[in-house]
Formats: sequence, C-alpha cells, structure tokens
Amino acid sequence: EYKYKNYSVYVNELEIPEGYSVTYIPENLSIEKPNYSAHITYSKVNNSIVYSYDVTFNFIEINKNDHQSFNEFIEKIEKAFKESIVLTKK
Repeated sequence: EYKYKNYSVYVNELEIPEGYSVTYIPENLSIEKPNYSAHITYSKVNNSIVYSYDVTFNFIEINKNDHQSFNEFIEKIEKAFKESIVLTKK
C-alpha cells in the first residue's frame, strides 16, 4: 500500500574509519517510469561515503497491466539495497 504522490528521501553517511580504505562502492541506480521513480546514489565526500535514496510514487492504484513492470521496479530496488560498500584495512 502506497500513499498517493509520495516522495521520500533518505540520506546516510558512513565515515571511513582511520586505517581503512574503500575498495568497492556500488553503482548508482536510476529508474524512471511515468508513475514512479527511484534513485540511489553513492558519493565519496572527504572521509565519508554518502548514500542517498529517493523514491516517488505518483499513483493511487496500479493498473493490472502495469503490475509486472512495477514488480520488476521493486525487485531492482531490493537488489540494490543488498549491495555493500567494501572497506579494507590499509
């Protein structure tokens, strides 16, 4: 269940501990559909990794014909949520 015209933004910052370096940052994700969209971005700022996720739902209900496309959208986002930033000790 989703609220109509819902726009949410989540931002998290991971400070890189002293003595560690970043060896992997997941790729950014951007999905744009007429009634919904999502963006996940990672950026290295000074000694931190900033993760930003925004999602927009612009519908009251989804047509039966759009269920498969919406489910694929959700699956891509869930897969991206499982990605990890990898730190290694110097």
